[in-house]
This record gives sequence, C-alpha cells and structure tokens, in this order.
Amino acid sequence: MYNIELQHLTIENAQNEVLRAAENICSNFHLEAHFGTLSYALHELLSLMERYSDDQSNAFDINFYIEQDTVSIQIVNYQNFKEIERCLHNASIDDNDTSAYTFTCLSDRFEFRDDYREMWVEMKLNADIETIDRAQILEQETILSRVKALQEKSLQ
Repeated sequence: MYNIELQHLTIENAQNEVLRAAENICSNFHLEAHFGTLSYALHELLSLMERYSDDQSNAFDINFYIEQDTVSIQIVNYQNFKEIERCLHNASIDDNDTSAYTFTCLSDRFEFRDDYREMWVEMKLNADIETIDRAQILEQETILSRVKALQEKSLQ
C-alpha cells in the first residue's frame, strides 16, 4: 500500500492540490483511465465541503491510500462532516445542485468515523472494460461468415 498525504489544505487551495494529487496518482500507478472519475468525485466532495464550511481558511488533511485496485481517501480535521453526511444520504438527481448525487454515484463507499472527525471514501479503480481479444473476434467473424455462406448455398 502507498500513502500520499496532503496536509494543511484549506477550501481556498484544496481544489488545485487535490487535482494535482489525483493526476500524480493516476500517472504513477497507471490509472490514467480513471483520472476523470477520481478527480471529478473529489471536486464534487470539495464543493460540498466549501458549501458547508464556516471558515474557508480552516485547515484539514487528505490522505490517499493506494492499493492494487482501490484508492481510499481519508479526510481529517474538517469541522462540518455531519452536514456533509446528511447531504450525501439525502442526495437525489432531482436536487438543484447535483454535487452530492454525483459524488455518491462516483464513489464506491463512504463513511464517517471517530465521531465525525474523519471521512473515508473508497473508490474501486480496476478496469471495467475487458481487454479485447482480437483473435477471438476474428475467429467468430470467420465462423459466422462460413455459416452464412453455407445457408446461402443451401437456399439455392
């Protein structure tokens, strides 16, 4: 497991720092295909944090834990996790602001721990699309073409 720490973030600087961290994680761990999912989920979460933040200069930390097929994200020292939890649990696509709904759709799991002093987010980033086996596709096309030719010959 690898750990990347972003310390002393504020709402004012978090978007840029988290985007840079997501880019580095995806590049270094060959997860480029998942950059959009990871960065957009975190962008939406930070937008929610900004909405519920009493003081945008309050510092918080984000830790990324990278395993073979999962990126876990721990956010600590943010003051308003109760509001975030309420918002996420009531998220709906019919909301005027879809940040909470988008985040819940893009993340695989989230939970609040230690009496709302930290939030954990889990994202499974293994490939959803199977590798294309070109030989198998060509073989299937050849078989279909032979079957079609035999059917046409028998109709004559």
